[in-house]
Amino acid sequence: MKTVPLSLMLMRHAKSAWDDPELSDHDRPLNGRGRDAAERMGRYMVEQGLEPQLVLCSSAVRTSETLEILSRSFTHEPQVHHHRGLYLASPATILQAIRRWAEKEARILLLGHNPGMHELVEHFTEPLDKFPTAALAEISFDLADWQSLIEASRPRCWRVVTPKSLADGA
Repeated sequence: MKTVPLSLMLMRHAKSAWDDPELSDHDRPLNGRGRDAAERMGRYMVEQGLEPQLVLCSSAVRTSETLEILSRSFTHEPQVHHHRGLYLASPATILQAIRRWAEKEARILLLGHNPGMHELVEHFTEPLDKFPTAALAEISFDLADWQSLIEASRPRCWRVVTPKSLADGA
């Protein structure tokens, strides 16, 4: 079976606000630092040729706002699916969503939450001290298609970038 390079980008939402105790966790918006970080990460993604063709996004307010800010930098509009099931999803649920929604897109962005995002990044890469807000992991695979992505898939290469590492000039 012929393989092709596929890029899975896993991103944790940007920093959210905690100043309204009446809001549910699902409904918390971004704070100013989070909006700045999302903007920085969107520019980075474009500069590095990482614009997604498909975005699978948790339905939480903070993930939707992160995506809205990232998208301002994009030069094309990706196909977007918001899913309640990605809110605080496990790695298995995230993989299931990828296999369900991804078709021929070579670059997919999944925008979600810890601990599931952190656990999935570590599953495909190596242990990380942390996977902070607005962190982006790009994991490349040589696979026949996204249906072939399983827990045992091994990446061809990977990298993790954080807003702080970009601010530090890394």
